[in-house]
Amino acid sequence: CDQPNLRMALSVYSKPDSLFEHYGYSLQDYWAGYSFGSKKNFNTISENRNRKFIALRTSQQQYFEVPTVFTNSFNRLLYHNRTSALAQFTFFRQDFYRTRYVLGFGRTEDIPYGYRISFTGGWENEQQRQRGYLGADIYRSVVNSNGAFFTYTIHIASFYKNLRGEDALLSINLTRYSKLYALDKFKLRHQLDAGYASQINQTEKRPLDINDTNGITNFRADSLLGSNRINFRYETVVFTPWQFLGFHVAATARIELAYLSKGTSYIFQKSNLFSGFSGGFRIRNENLIFNTIEARVLYYPTIVESINHLGFSIQANLKVRYSTTLISTPATVYN
Repeated sequence: CDQPNLRMALSVYSKPDSLFEHYGYSLQDYWAGYSFGSKKNFNTISENRNRKFIALRTSQQQYFEVPTVFTNSFNRLLYHNRTSALAQFTFFRQDFYRTRYVLGFGRTEDIPYGYRISFTGGWENEQQRQRGYLGADIYRSVVNSNGAFFTYTIHIASFYKNLRGEDALLSINLTRYSKLYALDKFKLRHQLDAGYASQINQTEKRPLDINDTNGITNFRADSLLGSNRINFRYETVVFTPWQFLGFHVAATARIELAYLSKGTSYIFQKSNLFSGFSGGFRIRNENLIFNTIEARVLYYPTIVESINHLGFSIQANLKVRYSTTLISTPATVYN
């Protein structure tokens, strides 16, 4: 008789498919906003670019099928039924600085800078637990006269149940792009990212992690969760004069460090430190519609779960991490 096929399929995370189950949900999301404050100064052609924006949002996410197997106990928090109503008031201003060799390969790029101060308040019903919400976001981006630009962001928010704070979050981040350096026919620019985050009285929201953009590129560890995080990233990009078939080439190298601790434990313990080192290249043809393509080899000295010491990634839609718009849908710090 025929022998049964006992091969077990693997997911993209190299884990048996028995660990991944189907889920289904319905989502309703409605919001509206109004921007005001635009006016020209009296008897001049200059324009007051300071704006105000007010927005309202209501949403409902209802799961009718959820997984029964989770890689850790906190992942079930991602599948909670949730209904919310939020209001947001924002002060903002946006201008653009014209430069080259940030993400493009010599073409003119308009880098946004300005400020945003947002206040968000509302109500959320998650798993039949009704809570109030208050949050504030501060964003500031400036350009130095030498061509370097800085972005500062601060998020402060908390849910409230019976006047007691829950899932409170403080997040502070700094991003710096250096001025452009010229070395013969080569162009060079540095990028620095540093951040700190702390979560207090975790209740319904998932704890902090250091996965990918939250800490280390392409590092995805389901078991690494905590309440305090410090992350640091330093990258150098060298734009070369080389090209083939119209594609320009840039080389890149990156160092990433992240500390993650639980509760009140000392964050700078050696066991809380994780790191990543990577290098690769980027290509782009300015005559084509495709965005920058990046190939990168990654090395992780300390690994957990099924993560390997060596990794490889290709990203076909690379974007620089600066905000191109200062107004958005009202949301909590966890959305």
